Amino acid sequence: MNDLTPILRIENYSLSYATRAGTVRILDGIELEIKRGEVLGLVGESGSAKSSLANAIMRDLPGKVASESGRMLFCAEDILGVDENAMQAIRGNRIAMVMQNASTALNPTLSLGDHVIEMLKQHGKGLEGDVKQLAVEALDLVGLPDPVAMMKRYAHEVSGGEKQRVVLAMALACEPELILFDEPTSALDATTAATLLDLFALLQQRTGVSALFISHDLGVVSSVADRVAVIYGGRVVEEAQTSQLFSNPQHPYTRALLASLPRPSDTRTGRQLATRRSRPAPRLGPAPSCIYSQSCAYHEPDRCDSGIVGLQADKGHAVACVKVVAEFAGTEQPLQQRATLIRSQSRPQTMMALSGVSVSYGRTSWLDSLRGKTRKVHAVIDVNLTLIKGETLALVGESGCGKSTLAKTLAGLVGFEGELSLSGTPVRRIDEKYRSRVQIIFQNPDSSLNPRHSINTILSRPLALYRTSLAAAERLTEVKALLQRVQLPEHYASRYPHQLSGGEKQRVAIARALAANPEVIICDEVTSGLDASVQASIALLLKSIQRESGTSIIFITHDLGILRHLAHRVAVMYLGEVVELMDINDMDLPPYHPYTEALLSSLPSIDPLTSTRRIRLHGALPKRTERVTGCAFQSRCPHHLGEQCVTEQPPRQLTADGHEIKCHIDINDLSSHAPLWHELVIQPETTS
Repeated sequence: MNDLTPILRIENYSLSYATRAGTVRILDGIELEIKRGEVLGLVGESGSAKSSLANAIMRDLPGKVASESGRMLFCAEDILGVDENAMQAIRGNRIAMVMQNASTALNPTLSLGDHVIEMLKQHGKGLEGDVKQLAVEALDLVGLPDPVAMMKRYAHEVSGGEKQRVVLAMALACEPELILFDEPTSALDATTAATLLDLFALLQQRTGVSALFISHDLGVVSSVADRVAVIYGGRVVEEAQTSQLFSNPQHPYTRALLASLPRPSDTRTGRQLATRRSRPAPRLGPAPSCIYSQSCAYHEPDRCDSGIVGLQADKGHAVACVKVVAEFAGTEQPLQQRATLIRSQSRPQTMMALSGVSVSYGRTSWLDSLRGKTRKVHAVIDVNLTLIKGETLALVGESGCGKSTLAKTLAGLVGFEGELSLSGTPVRRIDEKYRSRVQIIFQNPDSSLNPRHSINTILSRPLALYRTSLAAAERLTEVKALLQRVQLPEHYASRYPHQLSGGEKQRVAIARALAANPEVIICDEVTSGLDASVQASIALLLKSIQRESGTSIIFITHDLGILRHLAHRVAVMYLGEVVELMDINDMDLPPYHPYTEALLSSLPSIDPLTSTRRIRLHGALPKRTERVTGCAFQSRCPHHLGEQCVTEQPPRQLTADGHEIKCHIDINDLSSHAPLWHELVIQPETTS
């Protein structure tokens, strides 16, 4: 075997499971290879079988396998025929895996160091006296501060990003030849994810390890992968070099995925998000000719259904489609309009106003007070905001910044200090009338929808609670009307939550909020964890509802990418404080608060028209139980001014158009910073 031999070659691999409904196809005719030192990105929506392929490579298949065929050559050896004992010597040693959720990958009863030591001992790496030092070196390799001290800490004592670094250290400890990354950044904030992606790129360059990087986020994959394969319904439908695939996608599914992603240049070009209405890929019965045919807008039975449509390569770009890209040009219509707020009145009506709103958790005992300690967590600190009738106000920031606490406060679920008014009337107590006017939609519909209730029951209950004038017979009619408003078929009323997709469940959650005819809807991370095309469709739905009813929306997210197509104004939160408030059009040019600047710069982008100036945050977050005397961002700020930032609260500065920034740096100096996004001029091809 020489260096030109692929580290992994998958040949015509198929996998199916036996279920009560019959034999279910999971993977069908997979053809892939990963060269030595190469990173192959594997992208596709939820349910496309990305993780199933990773499990197959690791020989860790859940469920009852009905059939498995093809070849999977690791270093020229077919591991499909390897027994479990031989596979144990490969798994975790020569092939390592980094899982999506580091919290579940780490044993809470073991120290972080013991995790790495256990991995080293299992594969006989190092002598007994050396193994601890090897573990320290592994933790140091992934950039953990003070790795000797980190060895003694436990999973609950470190942040999400640090947990993921520990899992990466475990994967690298045995010096594997191939690492499988299964959605390693999907549960992390944008700034943390960007730092980890930088770390992986550095380690990959240093060690030369090969990798399969699995993600549903095309922006993340574009920043780390050399080549990208797109998978749908268990089949690879397109594969090319990363730059080639993102600049010139050939398959209708790839084009639809890319069309649903927001880009920094959207404001400049007027580009609109597109959504696609799709049906699940068929997994039962005879295999279709084209796996995407049921959802494809360009499907022609005579051409597309005459035989299995496999990958056909041309100049290194492989596509599973009988059509050429020229046949799609000019036919893809954007479905979502960018957010515009028509302020026809000289004085827009204020729907909701917050003044000095603060929220703290926990209690300080008598003994703690004598010791000068406090157990209170300051979740929201002195927030002043207004929500205008008919607008969407976005609240953005990293996990733990207080966004969701503020959402629960406004929904009447958490007590607070300060003043809150609704339509100019001070809110003295949270009652049923207030809750009917202010509704909240939670992030996870699996938790907020009762699995034992039908959709009809779920939607009927708020109708009975808030619209008491409706008779029982009228409620069923209203349930059907609510389903129509969220673009779901009427017959879904008889279904249960487990029979719906993630996007459909979120639409039901939106319908439940609409049942009360609210004036304000609070959306708490409602697009988090959804595929890009589903996110775009939910954003489109919310804008449609807002246009129809004039409802005000508070949209809470840690993903700033979609805001250009949804929000009118943006409030940026950091450690419980609002550090910046701006119009959505101000996102494209400075001034920015230093935290906002870093947050925006960390967004992964597939934009071929724009390059991004990258800023990475370093330093530790202060404890939430201690009130910071100066600026809350001082420990991580790349523009730290010194003693002033440590000892003095920063002032609130305003521009003429109402852009508000809380920072010691003069707003004129912030305006002089270089733009985050630089327009790229694409030269047209010339012919000689």
